[in-house]
Amino acid sequence: MKIGPILMIYLSVLILVVIFGTVFSYVLGPTNFNIPINSPLTALYFTIITISTVGYGDIYPVTAVGRIFTMILILAGISTFLGAVTAISSDFMSKNVEKLSGKISGLERRTLSRHHVLIGTDFINQDIADKFRANKEQFIIVTADKTTADRYMDGGLRTYVADPTSELDMRKFEMHKAKSIIIDLNENSLTVYALLIVRKLAPNVLTIVVAQNSEIAERVSDLGLKKNERVINVSRHLAGEIVKSLK
Repeated sequence: MKIGPILMIYLSVLILVVIFGTVFSYVLGPTNFNIPINSPLTALYFTIITISTVGYGDIYPVTAVGRIFTMILILAGISTFLGAVTAISSDFMSKNVEKLSGKISGLERRTLSRHHVLIGTDFINQDIADKFRANKEQFIIVTADKTTADRYMDGGLRTYVADPTSELDMRKFEMHKAKSIIIDLNENSLTVYALLIVRKLAPNVLTIVVAQNSEIAERVSDLGLKKNERVINVSRHLAGEIVKSLK
């Protein structure tokens, strides 16, 4: 898990507070506490139980200097500790909100590499998803339909809600690192726009356009197919054959 910048700052400050508390506890320890703090380990122990508010009461300040130091340590420690906890909680909640809303999190993005991207959830991509799962291939499904995405996520599939014709949306799926991209939208204009976005974001990745009718095939062919692009006519190719062709 990658630590976010805000959490890193809080953790760094917390380490500094522990160092500060340990050093000054050791320096002030011999004369300002009920039990002399004569070792670094005891100083570290006092610092940790103080900033964590555990406060066993076995060691406590007995002079004005000791009490002032302890109050400063408590305020610095609690503030930093609570800040770190808040940062961790916010990051956790953010990831869960993204999951529930069908949005991809930064952590999930970083795990994407050599994956298959299925754009659209018409019947060919549905069958391909089943075969990929059976073969334990890494893949994601991208759809603009939130209801369909929810159903797929409930079934354990990595599914995300995004507009396949939006460069901003599709950029999040690391398509340039993909093993293949399969477009199955069953709508002429959407298919063409999605292919243009893929060309821009993943120009060298194997891209398969599923043509469920002759018009889609013609529209895509009119764009001029690149060497890494193929149009599959579903009247002649089943999902299993498409999957085999990717190996």
